[in-house]
Amino acid sequence: MRCEGTLFHPRKFTHNNINFRIKTSEAISMFKAKQAFVLKQMSYNTKFEFSLVAKDIMLLKYDVWYDWLNEVEQILLTSCESRKEIKNSILIVARQRKIYYENTLLENFTGKDLKLIKMWIDIHEKVYNLLEEKILKTNDSLSNGDLFFEITRITSNILKRTLYELQELETIFFDRGDVNFCVDNICVEIFKKSPDIIIEKIDEYLKIKKFDKIVIKNYSDVDDLEIVCEKMLSTLQNKNIEYYII
Repeated sequence: MRCEGTLFHPRKFTHNNINFRIKTSEAISMFKAKQAFVLKQMSYNTKFEFSLVAKDIMLLKYDVWYDWLNEVEQILLTSCESRKEIKNSILIVARQRKIYYENTLLENFTGKDLKLIKMWIDIHEKVYNLLEEKILKTNDSLSNGDLFFEITRITSNILKRTLYELQELETIFFDRGDVNFCVDNICVEIFKKSPDIIIEKIDEYLKIKKFDKIVIKNYSDVDDLEIVCEKMLSTLQNKNIEYYII
């Protein structure tokens, strides 16, 4: 229920929730610290200049998913449902937020910017699916505070993946030097589960821009990318695309 004449949304009062609030405050602090890191990378990185549309994609994404985390906090604070039902409620709200976010982007951009946005939404779908999968797999024995912290950690890592996706797309859409392919821990996780997803993405990139060289940037904790990404590297060789891992 909304109070007449205001934007204030009354919330159910809950007694004795200080321990939960301490944990959620720590989680939000972590989220904001990672957000600041990503936004600084987009604004102050002298080695790579992001476009305005890329910055808007990231800024809106953080706004939308921060609001979602606030809703998740309220669900965990007030719900008396089973853990399975709580997770389902959290994901229902996540899907609503995702639709709102994508529609907002699609309605406010045109031309080449809109083309980049459509491409990003398409390739990011697999990453979003991983978000849902990870939330469903969280340990049911966690306290609500610990569950919120884990969901926040998962969300922060997914959001950071967007930074690398946008860097890849910028090199293709705006001819920012060599085509980049950024490998972080999320990408490694997807690759181990379904390497064809990554190969399909390279094929999509080739439809936009023909290239014979690609720079693979390793932001993951994996040292032996040649082994983890063997199928992708073999595909690049078969397509006569020279690659460099840095």
